[in-house]
Amino acid sequence: PPPPPVAMAAGDVPTFAVSDIESLTPEERDAKVDELVSFVRHAAANHLDTPVDVTIRMTDEWGISLLNHALEGGFSSKTSIMPRPLFSALYTFGHRCSREDDYCDELAQHHQDKIQEYLRTTVVPALDAKHGDGLLEEFRRRWEDHKIYSEWMRKLFLYLDKHADDCSGAESRETTTSVALRYFKETVFDVKKGDIVSTIQEFVNKDRVGEAVDRSLLKSVVELFLVMGVAATKVDFKNKLDVEAAARDRTTGTNETYINDFETPFISNSQAIYRTMSTDWLSADSIPAYLVKVEDTLTREKARVDAYLNPSTWTKLRAALVEVMLRDRAVAIREAPTGLADMLESDRREDIGRMYRLFSLWEGGSAPVAAGIARFVRTAGEAIVRKRATKLGAPDGKQYAAEDHEFVEEIIALQTRFDTIIAECCESDPIFRKEVQGALNVIINTNARGESDAHPTGELI
Repeated sequence: PPPPPVAMAAGDVPTFAVSDIESLTPEERDAKVDELVSFVRHAAANHLDTPVDVTIRMTDEWGISLLNHALEGGFSSKTSIMPRPLFSALYTFGHRCSREDDYCDELAQHHQDKIQEYLRTTVVPALDAKHGDGLLEEFRRRWEDHKIYSEWMRKLFLYLDKHADDCSGAESRETTTSVALRYFKETVFDVKKGDIVSTIQEFVNKDRVGEAVDRSLLKSVVELFLVMGVAATKVDFKNKLDVEAAARDRTTGTNETYINDFETPFISNSQAIYRTMSTDWLSADSIPAYLVKVEDTLTREKARVDAYLNPSTWTKLRAALVEVMLRDRAVAIREAPTGLADMLESDRREDIGRMYRLFSLWEGGSAPVAAGIARFVRTAGEAIVRKRATKLGAPDGKQYAAEDHEFVEEIIALQTRFDTIIAECCESDPIFRKEVQGALNVIINTNARGESDAHPTGELI
């Protein structure tokens, strides 16, 4: 068996002051690291005890202080915060402390305390100093930094995750990554989220009117709402990649934080804006031009959702915009002077198809369009029948009734035309076919001169 551990004094640990790092040459920094590595190897070889206060001091001076310094711009690359030998030495020392002396709880508490300290003393003041565009930029920076920060803290305290089952309260213990996320939510996000939502909406509104905005900035900040909702309940995030995967997951958009704190006010704001804009469009444009703008708006809003929101938002946002731009104005759109009847009269098939597509976006929206087309068909057919009745009343009406090729061709042409319109513009919708066929049946079963007519329409056809 190994000999009993020898007590270690705090003064035995090599010291390191991060404030002096800029004055050291690379060679001097390497020498400092070698000094610590040698000490850790010596401690292991000689079975020196690893008291928790010494472990904490070493982790703070050589690890966490370097991490904080790097995140505040102390190094050019955040991926090389500390040399691998230094990290290995710190991990080895902490691992021995947690295993040999069962200091899991004290080390876990220190991990939490350092995260809270960094957020309170560095992150929150930096955000408080920013407003408007600068607030989003700073929030993105602090969120990206926090992912790096939590990842390095996870590595430094990895032994807490690996041996969590050996610690007290193991069943409910959060992973180190989950702890870092929870404190970011409680200390930073919950305090600043109101300002963030307002600023995001200002950015999106600029995007809507054609101003250039940084969509990657919006995506990064919106990601916060997705992850923070999961952070409130998930205690087993493994690492930084696990966090980023949660932000991309479609189901993340169903969490209460994203829905209540961001999505609901965002959709409400969008409705208010497009209610005003669509009112202006409708008063200034023809119905075909208005529908072009509505369809273009929906296309652009879908692109915005794809660019920086969770995919689950699209269905709800589209329904909200359809309500204010189409559903609430459906009668006015259909019955306007340049509405459905005018489109049919002018045979504007592209516009008819657009109306069908847009009015099909809500349940029951297309049925009145089908009824409107059927009314037009019946009116057109009745005009043809009246023209025939007039000819039948003329002196040569008897001869015309026997050889009414023109009348038959007009009726057949009417049916052919609307069969084609339904196929081309309305996706052969069975409801539309039924409505149009019903109108044609009325015409076909109508006699131009009543029951005394020897040649009813259907017989002639």
